[in-house]
Amino acid sequence: MAEYCYDIKMARTSSGGSEVRMYYSTVARSGLASSDALIEDQFIPGRVNQPGVIELDLWGSGRTRGPREPGNGMAVFENSDGGLDAFKGYALDSGFYTVQRTLASNPSTADTTVIFNGLMERCEVTEESVNIYLRDQIHRYNKAALPTRYAGTNALPAGIEGTPEDLGGKSKPAALGICLNVTPAFVNTSRLIYQLDGQQGFLTGWSLVVYDARTVLTEDGAGDYTSQADMETNAPTAGQYRVWPAGGCFRLGSAPTGQITCDITNPAIAGGSTGLTPAASTSCEVHAILGRLAYLSGLTAPQIISYLAVNPQCGIYLTGEVTYLQAMNELMQGVSAGWYLNPGSDSDILVRELEDPASETSVQDFTDENIISFKPLVSADSDRGIPVWRVVVRYGKNYTLQNASELSGASQADVAFTGQEYRTVVAADSAIKTQWPRSPEVVIDSLISAEADAQNEADRLLALYDQLRDQYAMEVPTSIVTTRHLGSFVTVTYARFGLYAGKKFMVIGKKYNFERDTVVLTLWG
Repeated sequence: MAEYCYDIKMARTSSGGSEVRMYYSTVARSGLASSDALIEDQFIPGRVNQPGVIELDLWGSGRTRGPREPGNGMAVFENSDGGLDAFKGYALDSGFYTVQRTLASNPSTADTTVIFNGLMERCEVTEESVNIYLRDQIHRYNKAALPTRYAGTNALPAGIEGTPEDLGGKSKPAALGICLNVTPAFVNTSRLIYQLDGQQGFLTGWSLVVYDARTVLTEDGAGDYTSQADMETNAPTAGQYRVWPAGGCFRLGSAPTGQITCDITNPAIAGGSTGLTPAASTSCEVHAILGRLAYLSGLTAPQIISYLAVNPQCGIYLTGEVTYLQAMNELMQGVSAGWYLNPGSDSDILVRELEDPASETSVQDFTDENIISFKPLVSADSDRGIPVWRVVVRYGKNYTLQNASELSGASQADVAFTGQEYRTVVAADSAIKTQWPRSPEVVIDSLISAEADAQNEADRLLALYDQLRDQYAMEVPTSIVTTRHLGSFVTVTYARFGLYAGKKFMVIGKKYNFERDTVVLTLWG
């Protein structure tokens, strides 16, 4: 039988800020199964006792919706001789950590499979071992999404950086997609200048509606400003406004009578991700916005591979101390989709919504002969796996709540809209309660813009949750798992739990134990 080992490629940061690559394995030898030509003849120390115990999930352990929780794990290296004591001073945080399963006797790129491509957080050096704490790649998005802040340096009436008393030190906002009734930053109180996006400005295809106490203001016919100086020098006509697109700003021609709010559409593709599969029909679709967030985080060429049946138009307005991870989760949980980075890439983001496995194509069969262990799990969703009778999807987010007394002259529809944060659609089947009298309901907060798209999502989720669903933890040898992707579909034939005739499941999680050379797949269906 061919002997396989696990090779580790990892990187630390030197005192000068450069990347220093390091290579270890479970088997000491020369040459590493890698396309990295610089290390083909390098001696690889066999110091890896445990390449890692790493858990990855589409949402969170045992869940089928909600925010994507970062995966965690730990690797153990041999250090009884003190050979790795230097690790105590290494800067490992955010350095990459790649696990490859390699044919030990004759290593080559063709016999190498990338199992895990993640990040390190820190290490713990002891007399016997070096324990490295691991994170999956989505940790790279757990950083400030609004890094540009107001300097607070206005020398009124000049400037658009606010003053130390109002905006100094606060994050500049950003708008992606369709955002309704947002409150802009008041960046110059003397010249009545407001800013909606100080991180990227308005992108090609933008549109704007400005309200004063929900009365629509007229755009000045003089055209857009060409620069900040142009905007500061030339006031609009009284009662109107003009826009400086590059700065994400607009200026009023006279003092407002009430609160200034805006509807802003800022397309997501321009200057960002164009590697969208399938191609976006509009640049406000959910996977286009996800690509834009990845691009703004520093990923130069993000590729979004979406398995959403429908990509509804959405929008998110970012303010305050929000992280990219929080923004991505708010966007994706509204369409009940999980997301993760391709194990063999640091730029390919895969998006997968929950789907009924019965109607999908299975990529692999598992039977008693190759299953090490198989046990039922209790769902970690709020409904605990009990059939659901009603799904509520909240959509059309209103970013500024206003009451009727603030909206003199506003229509009843406007008063109703601004008085609540979301609109609501419902999909229900009361007949479910006949068999399941305590059947719960599911409520989803989304960033979906249109009622029809929200209704489609509610109907889709009810069809998935209105019947009894099972979850199982299935442990199998790593060597036989032909797909590394979460969200794939497999068929299980097992002598217990009514599975003797075979049943399809969706893989919603996996936990690698490289020391045992096994993986536990979390199955739903």
